Amino acid sequence: MSKEILYQRLAPLPDLVDFVECLWVVEAMHQSEVQVEKIIPDGYVEIIFHYGDHYEIKTNKLWEKQALNLLAGQIDKHFFLRNTQRIGMLGIKFKPLALTELFGINMQLYTNRVVDLSEQDEGSLREIVTAINGMYSYEEMMEVVQNHLLHWITQADPQKKLRRAIELIMQCKGTIKIGQLAQEIDLSERQIERLFARCVGLTPKCYARILQFNYIFDLIKTGDPSWSDIVHDAGYFDQSHFIKAFKYFTGVDPSRYIFEQPGMANFFLKK
Repeated sequence: MSKEILYQRLAPLPDLVDFVECLWVVEAMHQSEVQVEKIIPDGYVEIIFHYGDHYEIKTNKLWEKQALNLLAGQIDKHFFLRNTQRIGMLGIKFKPLALTELFGINMQLYTNRVVDLSEQDEGSLREIVTAINGMYSYEEMMEVVQNHLLHWITQADPQKKLRRAIELIMQCKGTIKIGQLAQEIDLSERQIERLFARCVGLTPKCYARILQFNYIFDLIKTGDPSWSDIVHDAGYFDQSHFIKAFKYFTGVDPSRYIFEQPGMANFFLKK
């Protein structure tokens, strides 16, 4: 019985790149051994379609069965997933503003939540669930989902100032101050806070902290840097602040984290 799990990242269609970061596949259709996966914040929102069996989720103390079609909002803390039997899922990782720009969704309603997509008020997303009903391969699903999104980008409402704000946060690897951000995009700090809450689902400060934390994984890929180099290059004030941030997002000290371990967390963070 195979224990290998495929982790694959796929580029979106060219016309979708302003809204979709990537598509991803996790598959092991003959897998039966239970694998517990840790999911760590990466600054993106997702819709996820299971063409294998159900997963279970644990955000607090209890495991709960998930639906097969999911909307996952922004998270600011880690949680756990485990398969029940066969593993097969397609995910669409959206740019932070995309679900608001495309469908007018208030992302604050989905912060730290993974919900049944078919039960949400947003009818256009439920249409995707109906369209892929009965499909059992990610190739079929991917074509249908992307064609559906291509239709909706013609009606999108791009949030130009917020896009610029997110671009600046990304360029600075999360180290930009909110006051400076407000000056750069000509909005007040209060306006930025309100717009981020609705369109991203996080405060700009929290979102920046997630991107700063994510940058650690880029630095790890560059070779074998020392912890002191990582602390400095990632813009942390000192090592204690670095350790505190790392433990907040992952639940463990950086010295105990296994950066080379196969799994969803490292697959998503080590792009």
